[in-house]
Amino acid sequence: MGLGITDAIDLSGRVIEMIKTGATMELREKIMELREAVLNVKEELLTLREENAELKREAAQRGTLKFEDWVYWLHEDGTRDGPFCPKCQDDEKKLVRLQAGNQGYGYRWLCVVCRTTFGSTVVGDPYAGHRR
Repeated sequence: MGLGITDAIDLSGRVIEMIKTGATMELREKIMELREAVLNVKEELLTLREENAELKREAAQRGTLKFEDWVYWLHEDGTRDGPFCPKCQDDEKKLVRLQAGNQGYGYRWLCVVCRTTFGSTVVGDPYAGHRR
């Protein structure tokens, strides 16, 4: 990624020494390097904050996400929301709401992202209708 926080600290020390000795051309170069290092640190910090927020969201969601009737449901404050696609959740950690399927074709739910169907209308075979 280029220069990081350690580089920024080292460069700032060199810049201070150059200011003391009056090295102007080298000083300008080091200031440019220092700016680049600070920008890289800011970018890295932003990425880490985004990753942290995503991990927190996933951890909170895991506590309320329940697998029932071959699909996922969110349980919060005594209410059930969903259903959500188990394939998208298990493979990609994405919460994708399922659409009502076509009972005439033998499935109850359809994921418009991965195109998987869930919830067979065939009595006794929970896997029937689960195809890709």
